[in-house]
Formats: sequence, C-alpha cells, structure tokens
Amino acid sequence: MKRRRPFLSPERRSIPRRVRAEIMLRQEGRCADCRTRLIIGFFVFDHRPPLALRDEADDPNDPDRLAATCWTCDEQKTPRDIKE
Repeated sequence: MKRRRPFLSPERRSIPRRVRAEIMLRQEGRCADCRTRLIIGFFVFDHRPPLALRDEADDPNDPDRLAATCWTCDEQKTPRDIKE
C-alpha cells in the first residue's frame, strides 16, 4: 500500500556551482545547524522552507533560501518537515 503524500513533489533541479560555492563561503564550510566542519560528499543542500511549501514562481536555487547541512542534521530534520 502506497502512502499518500500531503503535497505534490516539486521539480528538482541541480544547484549551480557558483551558488554552492557562495553558500559554503557564507557558512565558512560548516553545517548550518550544528556548525560542524563539512566534508565533501557528506553533506546536502537544504531548501528552507522546503520547496513543496513555496510558491511555484519562487526561485528554487535562491542562495538566501538554501543551507548546507551535514547528513546527521538532514536525517533529523526530514521527519520534522513531514510532521509539519
């Protein structure tokens, strides 16, 4: 039995390198939540607020609405997002 999602999944696009670099410089190479040093390949870029809760006209790759988080923080955050 498939679980029904509370909202439609938004279209995903890759984040340009320039935007990724801007975010990493802004955060000084640290996780936005726990401030641990990020290791290449072991972090994700998090949309804040989630894309599904934004207007369709909003830019999904707006650097002011993206944050780099470590896997641990991302794993803890995702269940909270689903509850909300």
